[in-house]
Amino acid sequence: RKAAIAPRLCEGSLPPSGGLTHRHQPEIAAHLGAEVIFTPHLGNFPRGIMETITCRLKAGVTHAQVADVLQKAYGDKPLVRLYDKGVPALKNVVGLPFCDIGFAVQGEHLIVVATEDNLLKGAAAQAVQCANIRFGFAETQSLI
Repeated sequence: RKAAIAPRLCEGSLPPSGGLTHRHQPEIAAHLGAEVIFTPHLGNFPRGIMETITCRLKAGVTHAQVADVLQKAYGDKPLVRLYDKGVPALKNVVGLPFCDIGFAVQGEHLIVVATEDNLLKGAAAQAVQCANIRFGFAETQSLI
């Protein structure tokens, strides 16, 4: 880490990265075609990212419908693990190439919590995964 006071400020706390406006929020909203609130958190841990993503649902959308959509999108993705209940923990992804996703529906809002090892799934392992796909290898080749 570079010599700076800012990383020390998260000791004993879990502040949002970039304040309450993250630089990737516009990119995420544009890609999804929907407004989202994206809040990654800074913590006193050497690796890993935990994101909380909140968006508004259409009236009447249920937990089961969201679960079905997530299952259709990620159910066959070997490096994405979906949680039926609860939220993922960083300790379950550190040192591994997985992105763990949990969610809750509260009224007309969807709250998604995702965790990943930013040095693997967020960088090196993701590059290997993409190369595997590009060159016709198994997606998980040399990752798990």
